[in-house]
Amino acid sequence: MAVIIVDGYNMIGQWPPLSALRDEALELARTALLDLLADYARASGHDVTVVFDADRAPEPETRLDYHGLSVVYTAYGETADAWIEKAVRQNRGERAAEELYVATSDRLVALSALGGGARRISADELWRDVMGLRREVRAAIEARSRGRERPALWMRLPEDVRMFFEKYRRQ
Repeated sequence: MAVIIVDGYNMIGQWPPLSALRDEALELARTALLDLLADYARASGHDVTVVFDADRAPEPETRLDYHGLSVVYTAYGETADAWIEKAVRQNRGERAAEELYVATSDRLVALSALGGGARRISADELWRDVMGLRREVRAAIEARSRGRERPALWMRLPEDVRMFFEKYRRQ
């Protein structure tokens, strides 16, 4: 299981459907990102944390669980970049056996993550992973549902009726 720390607003700005939505309705773009990543976390088994800047809001750091996804809104005066850098240092010591990734296309955040011992995933790479896994899950669901299709009418007939028709067919 990998630990993935996602730079939330960076993903929104880089992922095509979300960047178009961002300018009109930022809250909807955030929710869409969280929905996509919650599905991804469940399907992949990865421990995913999404970090959003809230450095200008006069609030303390807020953490919440969104369908199994960890979501962090940074505290007043703290950027998501600074939070991610601190989290990489903490996680590297605590989770040495696990893979630690930072998902961002911000070069400074990526360099900081690499310097802290984490691996970097670009926004494009994560988008491809999320969409690829969604396709795999959808294909598995479709294959499973095809296997559950109702049997043909003759298979649903009682055994004695089937035998009668089989005997009649062979004559």
